[in-house]
Amino acid sequence: MSARPGAVATVGNFALFTTISLVSISLHYFKQLTTNKTRRSRNLEGDKRKKLVIISGCDRGFGRQLAEQLYDSTTYVVLALTLTKEATDQLNASSDGKRLFAIQCDVTSEKDIESMKKYASNLMQEEKVVLHTIVNNAGIADPGDFAWFSDISVYQKGMDVNFFGQLRVTQALLPLMLRTSKTLPEGARILNMSSVCGVSSTPSNSCYTASKFAVEAWSDSLRLELKPFNISVVKIRPGQIDTQIQKDYVTNLLKNYARAPTAIRELYGGDKYGDAVKSVFDGMSISGIVLPKASLVVDALMDMMSMAKSKLEPYYWIGQDAHTLFRALHSLPTAVSDTMKGKYLKIAPVEQSLPPAGIISHVTIRVKNIEKSLSFYTNLGLEPVDEMVDGQQFLQQGASKSKWSTMVLLVEDITMAKRGKSSDAGMTRLCVYSKDVDADVKRLSDLGMQAMASVAVSKGGQKIAAFCDPDNFVVYLIQFSGIIGFMFRSMLDLKNRCDPYLFHWTINVSDAKVALPIFEALGFKTLSDQNKDQVIYDLLPAFNVDPETTVIDHIRLCKKPGDTMVATLMEWVTPKSSKGGAELLNSLTLSVTDVYAALEQAKDAGMTIIQQPEYRRMPIFGEVLVGIAVVEENSNPIEFCSFTNKKY
Repeated sequence: MSARPGAVATVGNFALFTTISLVSISLHYFKQLTTNKTRRSRNLEGDKRKKLVIISGCDRGFGRQLAEQLYDSTTYVVLALTLTKEATDQLNASSDGKRLFAIQCDVTSEKDIESMKKYASNLMQEEKVVLHTIVNNAGIADPGDFAWFSDISVYQKGMDVNFFGQLRVTQALLPLMLRTSKTLPEGARILNMSSVCGVSSTPSNSCYTASKFAVEAWSDSLRLELKPFNISVVKIRPGQIDTQIQKDYVTNLLKNYARAPTAIRELYGGDKYGDAVKSVFDGMSISGIVLPKASLVVDALMDMMSMAKSKLEPYYWIGQDAHTLFRALHSLPTAVSDTMKGKYLKIAPVEQSLPPAGIISHVTIRVKNIEKSLSFYTNLGLEPVDEMVDGQQFLQQGASKSKWSTMVLLVEDITMAKRGKSSDAGMTRLCVYSKDVDADVKRLSDLGMQAMASVAVSKGGQKIAAFCDPDNFVVYLIQFSGIIGFMFRSMLDLKNRCDPYLFHWTINVSDAKVALPIFEALGFKTLSDQNKDQVIYDLLPAFNVDPETTVIDHIRLCKKPGDTMVATLMEWVTPKSSKGGAELLNSLTLSVTDVYAALEQAKDAGMTIIQQPEYRRMPIFGEVLVGIAVVEENSNPIEFCSFTNKKY
């Protein structure tokens, strides 16, 4: 059997790779041996010429300390480039005007660069110095995820300072360095400030990282190009150091997050993500983590200027985290490195709790004055979730530990029609389960909320107390007794459900024979059916309804598989269910994966589509796709909402 072409190619590539590696290693060490012999034969008597060091970014941090330390050493003449006049004046005031000179030079300004070149050339002539070292130190950091920025201006600025700034300074000064570099026994040198982020990308810092990767690549090419001219090019890779850039990191990260488009912020969890960022970094402060001082880098730079050329490395890791964590991340396979970075270097978006597809996500109740209505619903035990948006406020039932619990959405509508009677077709009611109706009625009474009537008790011990919100929407408390009550309470405790607990959404229909098959087609499974002879009329007085004259033809309790919220369908015969004009005020919302497919299914089931899919802004979820169909003509709207199909 012949070998597969792919396998042959793999073996051949490996053999070629091994050959190239061995030849390269042999060539390197052979050249090193011959070079060392030549170097030993040179006259390395001390060079008496004064050496000029030019440093960019001397306003603060590494550059400022390096300029001051070099001045104190009396070995070099220093030209410090600063961005601000204030820093220039401070440095000049601290020197004797002979060994430390400071000028303003914005490394992104061609005009400033040209002026700096002329100044350096004149300084070299006047002070009789040779250009020994260029320290490309100027840099900025503007942290944040790429998705947070609405344009690339931050990236352009970052590259302009961190990368192109180094190119401009080097290009301007290189001709001056080339004049004498070959005459220096240990050569001239260019020290380029890179970072650990220049060899191992970190999340939420891509602007800075990209610029430092560019510095790394350019420096590698430049090192090879300038080697024949006795100029060494060295890359500096500091880890986390106690500098102003590091201190400002969290502030700038949060600033850029705050500026992100609203839709993007919603993806990250809104204000909760910002809180998570603060919490992580506050925790680091409390834990007592102490970063190395800037002097660690400055001392290393001083050594690089004075050490023998033969001992200079092409790059230096500086700081414990640089030598350990980032060096490891640089060397590990990408998949392994990504796992580590995702776990320890990235603050993940706060995962938004979304309603799973196939359940009742929420029920909508329209109100004329949302502030007034909020008092009513919070007294019942519901809690506002997140901020109000466009007169909409989500409410949830306490601190339930379940994955998802149906919520209530209050929508302010000052033009809303007057609600009809409890028996009117299209009217809806919210049922809340209570473990102790009598206690809740007393608690609500103490808060100024009076029930519509006395607590109604059935022969079986079932209890109901009904209340009207400020716009006459009925919310009623229900309590089961006996075995059913025990089982229900046990289920709530087992699933960590709250008390009170949203139990079901009651919908009045004109014709149960039409409505029931529709709900079946939508995937609702029947929990119980009651005909007019099985209805518990004893509970109707709670609604101020006379049980002696009332006939309810059918009641069905049904729910979606995996859901906890129940839909209850009722057809009233006496008084006859009729429409009074307020049938579209409230709605039940189903969470679906595909709104278009859900509407087609609803249409096939006999529903009428009254709104094709369109994006609607909701609190918590942002712009989500919603379509609406009605069970009966202009009555009982059901919304189909895809919470994962968002508009950004």
